[in-house]
Amino acid sequence: LAAAINDKNADNESAKIHDFSRCPKCNSTNISLISDEEFENSKSQSSVSENSASVADELKKFKELLDMGAILQEEFEEKKKQLLNL
Repeated sequence: LAAAINDKNADNESAKIHDFSRCPKCNSTNISLISDEEFENSKSQSSVSENSASVADELKKFKELLDMGAILQEEFEEKKKQLLNL
C-alpha cells in the first residue's frame, strides 16, 4: 500500500515537470538567453499589441452600434478619435 501511494505521489510530481528546452507556444527548440533589457522590451511590445487589439475590439463594438442605429455617425467619429488618440 505504501509503495502504491509513493508511486501516485511520484506521478503527481512528475506531471509538474515542464520541458524548458522548448518554447511553450510553438514547441521550438530554438531558444536563447536574452538580457533583462531585451526581455523588458519584448514585454512592452506584447502589451502594445494587446492594447491595439482592445482598441480594435472597442472600435468594432461602436461600429456595430452605429450600424444598428443605436448611436449617430458623429458619436461614432468622436469615440473613434478618442480611442485612436487623435
